[in-house]
Amino acid sequence: MRWFLGVVVLDILLVGWVVLSAATSERADLVFANNSLHNMLDPQRLSWSHDIRVMENMFEPLTRIKLPEMTPEPAAAERWEISEDGLTYTFYIRPEAKWSNGDPVKSTDFKYAWRRALLPDLAADYTQLLWVIKGAEDFFKWRQEDLKAYTKQDDKTQELADA
Repeated sequence: MRWFLGVVVLDILLVGWVVLSAATSERADLVFANNSLHNMLDPQRLSWSHDIRVMENMFEPLTRIKLPEMTPEPAAAERWEISEDGLTYTFYIRPEAKWSNGDPVKSTDFKYAWRRALLPDLAADYTQLLWVIKGAEDFFKWRQEDLKAYTKQDDKTQELADA
């Protein structure tokens, strides 16, 4: 019976410590009201509008659309330049742009994300939106054919293993 009383006292002390420590620290969480559960939190595979709303609060694009004017405005990129022929866009990332762990946001982060979205093996719904980038459609189709060839090779290997 004494051990039970000791456990109860220990539990009360532990709960008290947790409550007091939580009351003195600042809250660092984000409350986001959404009318349904999310389906996907992979930025390259989003297609549901409520998932997109969540991602808009987790990741910042290079630019965003200013409403109601429907004009581009800076986001992760503080500014950008467009070549005279309109084919080359140069974005300048804000120096203070940081990931949640404090690492600086770099242009290679966007490059990685866009290349990942172009992989047919990812099965992203909106891959074709990136086909305006020179070479993007060719890369997608090359990778798709490469995957088909790999799958056929894998099927032949499986047939040999089954025999």
